[in-house]
Amino acid sequence: MKVSNQKLEMYGSAEELLENVKIYRSFPKIHKFFLTDLEPFQTTPTIYRNLNDKPYICKHDLFVILQNLVAKIFKNSDLEFLTIVAYHLKQQAEKLGDSMEFVPLDTNVLKDIQEELRIDMSRRLKAHNHRKLKIEMSQLSYPKIIEIFKKITPIDWDPNRHDRIETLIKHYGRTAKNERARIEELSTLYTATRITVECLQNVIEKHPELFLPDRKTVRLFEDGDEQFVMRSEVLDILRTKGTPEHIFLSTMKLADISGKNIEFIRYPIHRAKHCAVPIPGPSGFYVLAVDSLLETLKMMIFGLKLFQKRGNWDVDRWRIQLMDAMGPMFNTVYKKEEKDPYFFHHEIVNVCRQQFLECFGNTLNLPTADIRSVKPQGFTLEDLKIELTHLGLTDMFPDILYHTGRVYSEIEKNKKGRCLRTCDLYYAIENCQLICIFNRIINLKIFLHNQKGCKRVLGLECEYCDKDEQ
Repeated sequence: MKVSNQKLEMYGSAEELLENVKIYRSFPKIHKFFLTDLEPFQTTPTIYRNLNDKPYICKHDLFVILQNLVAKIFKNSDLEFLTIVAYHLKQQAEKLGDSMEFVPLDTNVLKDIQEELRIDMSRRLKAHNHRKLKIEMSQLSYPKIIEIFKKITPIDWDPNRHDRIETLIKHYGRTAKNERARIEELSTLYTATRITVECLQNVIEKHPELFLPDRKTVRLFEDGDEQFVMRSEVLDILRTKGTPEHIFLSTMKLADISGKNIEFIRYPIHRAKHCAVPIPGPSGFYVLAVDSLLETLKMMIFGLKLFQKRGNWDVDRWRIQLMDAMGPMFNTVYKKEEKDPYFFHHEIVNVCRQQFLECFGNTLNLPTADIRSVKPQGFTLEDLKIELTHLGLTDMFPDILYHTGRVYSEIEKNKKGRCLRTCDLYYAIENCQLICIFNRIINLKIFLHNQKGCKRVLGLECEYCDKDEQ
């Protein structure tokens, strides 16, 4: 944490940061989101439950399990071996498309598959003429050796994958005592990889119910007390045509589709400290619209530091320009009248960031003050007020100090440590700014209320919540 120049202090301790990273990296098709197609699978499959508490698993995660089973059979597997195996498995997983399908988790079936793989691999390895392969490979140039490795799996060997496997193969066996020994290692790697891919393909073809598309389930999203489904998934399983949705995904209540013969899989909405966990869907990844809004505002607060004082700026003019830009931009995508939850394409946050950079880029290049670290004894309400003033936030939001008491009280009540820490100060500063934003852009406040997100802004006084309670 120290080498981060204090920027990671907003996440708390190193252990808390690691825990949040684990939360954020726990979802199917993670390699698509983080663009790690060139690496082996690096996710942990998640067990889900249906409404009868029966365990289910996502079909995409079954390909991760296949890789893990192979790694258990070939203990201390080489990176080169797992990389090519993963390329093949990821190509096979593409047959599922954007569909998020689930099957009952039967550990006995998985054990049978592992044993089937072990026996099949052992049989093929014993029957293989390894001496002949070594002779043939010793007569090949490295470009041709790379080509025979690429023929192991009929994937699209784009330039990135080609360069990746070329680098791995060229460096493989570099610690061998001579070229003959290196060819021995390369031929062993080739044999193990080719046979493994062939055996895996046999398993995939033998169990189409596990590895090929055949939708029989629908995700039931759970967010606190709220339960809802993606409309597109319901229409898909009912073989009903609807208006295609890509940027926005609408939802339906469970009660609206009762009586249909659908297996619902409970799919909790998870959130790390910094943002919501992405949800795989048609045409990419999504988050709830309310999560998208809060993530966008946090990006503006800490990423762009839009509201902090910058040199000798004209703060009144800046405030007017900023609010005038935010209102119309947000009103077009965050529908204040919509009371049902809906999903947003994850890229919308980056789109908003780019728009603000284009509008205010020159001003954003000016330096701002940094949030200072909290001393071991913690910080007081007065310290919070001093820090808000230090950051120049009282210039942008003259009323911001008025909200500090409520925010500080909530932060104090929910602190994890014995004393308030730097991460708590970040959280307090964030919520103070959020309150000021929502109080100025009323349509956003109505949207937040209708999407049941008011309590996620600590210290926010919502007159619409008060009316609902009366």
